[in-house]
Amino acid sequence: MTVGLCWLVVQLGVAADVDLAKVRTHLARGRYAEAVETLEGAPKSQRDGAEATLLLARSQHFSGESTTALTTLTEGALRHPQNADLLAEHARLLVSLGQLTAADAVTAAALKINPDHPLARLMQAEIWTATGDLQRASEGYRWFVRYYNRIQPTDAETLMLIGRGAAQYARWKSVSQIFDFIVNTVCVDALKADPECWEAHWLAGELLLEKYNRADGMPELQKALAINPHAAEAQVVLAEAAIDDQQYDAAMALAERILSINTRHAAALRVKSKVLVLQGRLDDAAEQLQAAQAACPTDQRTAAAAAFLETLRGQEIAVDRLKQLLGNLEAIDSWDPGDSKFEAVVVGLAKVNPHPGYFLQELGKFFEGQRKFRYAEACYAQAIAAMPQLSQPKTDLGMLYFQAGRMEEAERLLNEAFKADPYHVRVSNMRKVLRVLDDYAALTTPHFVIRADSQLDGVLAKYMAEELEQVYGEITREYGFEPPQRTQIEVYNKAKGLAGHQWFSARMIGLPWLQTVGASTGLIIAMTSPAATNEPFNWARVLRHEFVHIVTLQQTDFNIPHWFTEALATRAEGYPHPKEWDALLIRRVKSGNLKNLDNIHLGFQRAESREDWDFAYCQSVLYAEYFIERFGKDALPKLLNAYRNTRSTDIALREAYGAEKGDVEQGYRAFLDRRVATLTASPTDPVFDEEAADARYKADPKPLQTRADYAQVRLRKRDLKQAEELAAGVLDEDPKNVVAATVLAQVRLVQKREDDALQILQTALNPDRPDRRLWQLLGQLLLKKHEHAKALSHFERASAAFPGDVFWLRGFAEAAEALDRKDVLKSTLEEISRLDADSVDARLQRAKFALADRDFATAVQYAKRALQVDVLDVNIHLTLARGYVGLNDHAAALAEYETALQLKPGDQEIAAERDAVKAGG
Repeated sequence: MTVGLCWLVVQLGVAADVDLAKVRTHLARGRYAEAVETLEGAPKSQRDGAEATLLLARSQHFSGESTTALTTLTEGALRHPQNADLLAEHARLLVSLGQLTAADAVTAAALKINPDHPLARLMQAEIWTATGDLQRASEGYRWFVRYYNRIQPTDAETLMLIGRGAAQYARWKSVSQIFDFIVNTVCVDALKADPECWEAHWLAGELLLEKYNRADGMPELQKALAINPHAAEAQVVLAEAAIDDQQYDAAMALAERILSINTRHAAALRVKSKVLVLQGRLDDAAEQLQAAQAACPTDQRTAAAAAFLETLRGQEIAVDRLKQLLGNLEAIDSWDPGDSKFEAVVVGLAKVNPHPGYFLQELGKFFEGQRKFRYAEACYAQAIAAMPQLSQPKTDLGMLYFQAGRMEEAERLLNEAFKADPYHVRVSNMRKVLRVLDDYAALTTPHFVIRADSQLDGVLAKYMAEELEQVYGEITREYGFEPPQRTQIEVYNKAKGLAGHQWFSARMIGLPWLQTVGASTGLIIAMTSPAATNEPFNWARVLRHEFVHIVTLQQTDFNIPHWFTEALATRAEGYPHPKEWDALLIRRVKSGNLKNLDNIHLGFQRAESREDWDFAYCQSVLYAEYFIERFGKDALPKLLNAYRNTRSTDIALREAYGAEKGDVEQGYRAFLDRRVATLTASPTDPVFDEEAADARYKADPKPLQTRADYAQVRLRKRDLKQAEELAAGVLDEDPKNVVAATVLAQVRLVQKREDDALQILQTALNPDRPDRRLWQLLGQLLLKKHEHAKALSHFERASAAFPGDVFWLRGFAEAAEALDRKDVLKSTLEEISRLDADSVDARLQRAKFALADRDFATAVQYAKRALQVDVLDVNIHLTLARGYVGLNDHAAALAEYETALQLKPGDQEIAAERDAVKAGG
């Protein structure tokens, strides 16, 4: 009878008892729909219980059903009027929706029932923060530290609330020990109490990332998502970190994951809008921001994004007007925003909160990202004045001053920031850089201040000074603009156990790795010392490039887009573009993998590979060449001048050329097709697609060329046996197949069978159809076997077939030198020097030939160009000194002898040569 009755109950659909532990597990695991389903399927008497009501409201809210959740909590409060948990949860929901007045009333009701309710206390502090009542907010956060010391709670939920409140107190009061306590005690104890407390990993990860401790912070956030794949808070932190790294696709994906669960998640909408703003998709960003503001009208960071968006959509504000506006936040009712949407956003926020520190900090970051440093400075300074509790604006302003070369102000603020937060990695690194700079000597010229280690780079600094003053005149005349102050140049070499490049990287970004050897903020230039790199590089070329950035960025008040300043700087270097760009251009145009004027900046800011980075430069230069071809020789100065008045490329193109961006893009695409056509019509590297070659062979291995291409695939995979079999089989049928010949010759070289390799290559050689790979291999082999006459002839033909390629010129020079063909060697060395910016040997050798020929002017010319790569080579200085002697410039000669002795102290021969010049002079 009992069994039958139970069966009948199930069949009639009578709800079973609700398992609240199961519901909590669903919530912890991000299974929000399952949690709602479980609770809604419970008997009404159990579903209406206080805890069940609270869990149902959370599940509904996390699923994006905030209105339903509000109803659930309102009805629950009527059933349980003395339940502080429900009231506090209601307050949390209202705060997340920006309904601060209602949240304040509900919070007060909760605290009247239980003055020690942690969630209600946290909401109270956050309401005070959001309305600018900072003194009370500070006391509100301090309560959590005292509460922990008084109660010593052990349950995970209370520990997390304490962790969040105490973290805010630590941030505001600069109590760094509390951060360590939260990460290593509070979060650890919460996980002991509840292993599914993903919030502990999230809070620890968030705090660690704030300090730029990515190594420890990122794994914590991933652990949070391993427990709860839908943890929005963790995903928002990861998305913001991705934005900082310019990984916009990753940030967008994280935001979309959140919005797939909760379409009204304010922080996710804000992140999405921020990505869209940074990508230049302003209309799409505006749509997302409207949704974010509707979801939470009082969110300061959303307001910052909305305000900044207006500056990009034509609502630019003068920096003096911005300072006046920000200085009137506490008397905002007297401010008339007129028709300025930007000012309307600021005024609307200030009416709710006259101390919007987070808004000001975020707005400053937006301006800084656009290199609008004066605007960013105004925002950070006002953030410090309006909300001195925040340490981050002080940090940001200190780093901003550091980037601007305002060292005394930077050091003061960074020291204060470090005292407040010694765990901040970037602040710590930049303070170390400042100490290194303190030990550097400063060499001042009329237009520059060069700071370098006097022992390691004193010689370099002297020659830099001469080069920079020459560059200054050339570039400022070309662009019609002079920086209003001396430009600071900093050269970093090894110090305190770290490599020069590490110091350079820390100088520029506060972290230990930056891809390039030189960089500019638009206000200062920093570079790694050539003496601190594995291979010396042309420091004069780097300085010329970076000084163009100084001029063009300041000339346009930093309006010039990244791609255009890079195009101008690269063109100013004075050297042909790398030949590798040609093959890269062919491949990218063929695949359609191109950037346009809306997204080309991403190739610099978040290149996913070295190829992406190189191609961003390539495309930028090609845009400049296209503008000259279409709009005339003065096209670039016209466009530069247009950017003085706007950051919008659409507007700049109309002002400079009277052209629309769409038309310009269409013409540019046709220009690229024409350029590629000229490249593919000449001998060049074929675009070898390994995957396609593999697929062709698997589909049908019979065709001769298919087998040859697959032999190349196997060689690249280090499968010498199959590569040999395939290539030999092809050559049996066609000895002229260049792919198979190149593959088999490389196998023979590995086998030490050089004569066989040479025979294979010579048989396949076709003078009328040059193949780069075969011709390179043949030339190298001829040189190795000392067949210099044949090598000279071969490299001469190759240089004609592949013009502008330094590889062939170097081979030609080596063969010519072996044959004592000084006539052709001299001109070849000159051509190498013209094409290869970093070639020091060719320049020194040409200078020595000129010296032997008593052509002293040429000797000086090439010796000075050699010094642009290596100022520590004694032979270059001696060659230069002897050239000056020949020109009867004894003062310059003696200076070079002194430098040579500085590099090689006590050398008697150098000293005797110097003394002879002194006596003769």
